[in-house]
Amino acid sequence: MPQAVQFEALQRIAADASLSLPAKAILFYALTREPGYRMSVADLTAMSPASDKAIYPRIKELMAAGYVTRKLIQAGCEYTVHVTPITAATEAGA
Repeated sequence: MPQAVQFEALQRIAADASLSLPAKAILFYALTREPGYRMSVADLTAMSPASDKAIYPRIKELMAAGYVTRKLIQAGCEYTVHVTPITAATEAGA
């Protein structure tokens, strides 16, 4: 895989019962892109039959689970995808 995501990490994500299958599909897609890939709703809707109205709730689901973080920028949003969920404790360095 381009980002060398370890098989064990993908297995852990696949087994995460708190995530819907569409959210897992988005996460798997984003994690297997080339280094430097910037996830965007436009890219996700271009590669799937889902509309942006279907994509946004899945991104919010991934954000709530800690797999995606969002940074507001002048041109919209920049999403960062994480193999391991980011939690408040992770961000605080605990």
